[in-house]
Amino acid sequence: MAPRRARAAAAAPAAATEGVEEQKPSAVASERPAKRAKAQDGGAAAAAAHAAAEPSPSGGPSYWLMKSEPDVFSIDDLAAKPDQTEHWDGVRSHQAKKVLQAMRLGDKALFYHSNAKPPGVVGIVEIAREAYPDHTQFDPASEYYDARASRDSPTWVMVDCRLVRKLDRQISLEELKSHAGAGGPLASMALFKYGRLSVQPVTAAEWEFVLGLEGQPAPAAAAKGKAAAAKGKAAAEDADGAEQGGDEAAAEGRVAAKGRGRKAGGGGTKSSSKGSEKGGS
Repeated sequence: MAPRRARAAAAAPAAATEGVEEQKPSAVASERPAKRAKAQDGGAAAAAAHAAAEPSPSGGPSYWLMKSEPDVFSIDDLAAKPDQTEHWDGVRSHQAKKVLQAMRLGDKALFYHSNAKPPGVVGIVEIAREAYPDHTQFDPASEYYDARASRDSPTWVMVDCRLVRKLDRQISLEELKSHAGAGGPLASMALFKYGRLSVQPVTAAEWEFVLGLEGQPAPAAAAKGKAAAAKGKAAAEDADGAEQGGDEAAAEGRVAAKGRGRKAGGGGTKSSSKGSEKGGS
């Protein structure tokens, strides 16, 4: 099976990673080699992400975000697989590994296209099989091969994902960022705190909010609609102004005409009087 999906190095602080997680690596996953990924695992960041990745205490599904480069493995590729199901191999970050191990059967995840134009959430998948050894670590021909791993003591794991549905529209990274400011509903989202992590936890509140954006117009379309509405309003105001100006001009014309009529009528009477006076004398 061709390598796919995992494309992120271990997490770093938000200030260093926000907007950077979409940096274009080589065709080989940036989580590879394992030695490098391990060296980059931050203790505090890893602990925080792992704690956030614990299964839902309510017993309901937990939520996640899983990144994949569309030119390597897209949501359409997943849709074309038998039963629309495929394993998520190639993860070579110990931090991301912990997230995979926390996933449970039936959990839901946002399918995120990374290193795309634009990057963003494009669909929903569910976990169809919990973590088990990633076979690519044992294959010397695989770019995910790890010489230190053995079948008796595997280092890396993968999960199986099944497509639930594609979103009606992509929710772009830029749109998500617009809700991630201080006090915003996505201010604490792992996507912006651990931007390079290829698999991430998502809270129930974040999940509901992100999917709620799907039914709203995309920001560009909304801005275009507002601009068109403003242009239409301005045109209507101009038309009203022109009509009002015409009415005022007509009114002024009627007043002027009436004034000329009065002046003309007054002169006739005066002339008649003069004639009478002349005739009388």
